[in-house]
Amino acid sequence: MNLPLEDGEVADLREALQSYTQQLRTELAHADQRHFRAMLREKLDRYERLGAKLDREQPQQQPVEVIHFH
Repeated sequence: MNLPLEDGEVADLREALQSYTQQLRTELAHADQRHFRAMLREKLDRYERLGAKLDREQPQQQPVEVIHFH
């Protein structure tokens, strides 16, 4: 899949990814059920990989912060 983005769209996507991954980290920290935590961890990993791909494609922008909790 190829999704051409303008610079402003890239910045918006980065901002959305940063916001959502932070929300997922907070939710993960408070999750009690093992299955739910695993689902949140998988989702967080996918969003972090997406941020890393975006950084590789558009490195001139400020990188998306990726923090791994295991």
